[in-house]
Amino acid sequence: MAKQEQVASTATIKFDGAHGAPWYVAYGSPEEIKAELIDAFALDGASDAGLSLGEVIVEATRVAQATWRAASKLGGQIVGIENHRAPAQATNPMPATSPTGEAAWDAAAGAEPPFEPNVPSEPVDPLIAQIESARSMAEFASIWQANKDRFAEDAVKAAAAEAQKRLAA
Repeated sequence: MAKQEQVASTATIKFDGAHGAPWYVAYGSPEEIKAELIDAFALDGASDAGLSLGEVIVEATRVAQATWRAASKLGGQIVGIENHRAPAQATNPMPATSPTGEAAWDAAAGAEPPFEPNVPSEPVDPLIAQIESARSMAEFASIWQANKDRFAEDAVKAAAAEAQKRLAA
C-alpha cells in the first residue's frame, strides 16, 4: 500500500481590512496550524476546550483585530511581554501611606489643574463665531450673503478662509 502524504494547509489571520494592516500566516497540517495559532495569539485553554481548527481561527482573528484596533485607532501601544506571557507587574507611583492615609486624595489636593481654561481675553465677534460654526457651504454662503460688507475686514476674511478650507474637506 502506498504511503499517504500529509497535505499542508495555510491559515491567514488579517488584523484589519485595511491594506497596511498586518497579517499572520500559519502553514502546516491542521494540527500544526491549530497549535501555532494557540501559541501565537495566547489562546491558552483552547486545546482543553476542544475547539476545532475553524473555531481557533475565528478566535485568533477576534484577538488580532481587537489588538489592532487598540493599537491603531485608540492610540494604544503593544507592550512586549517577557517571561512567557507573564503579566507585567503594575507600579504604583503613590506611596502606600500618606498623612491622611489616602495618597490619591493628598496628591490631588496640591495638584495644579491639567490645563488652563481657554477663555478669550477679548469678546468674539458674533459674525466670526457664526462663520466658525457654519456646518455646510450653503450655510456659509447665506452668512456671506447677509454680511457681504463685513467680509472685507481682516479678521472676518481670515475666519472665512479657515471656514472654507474646513468645509471643503
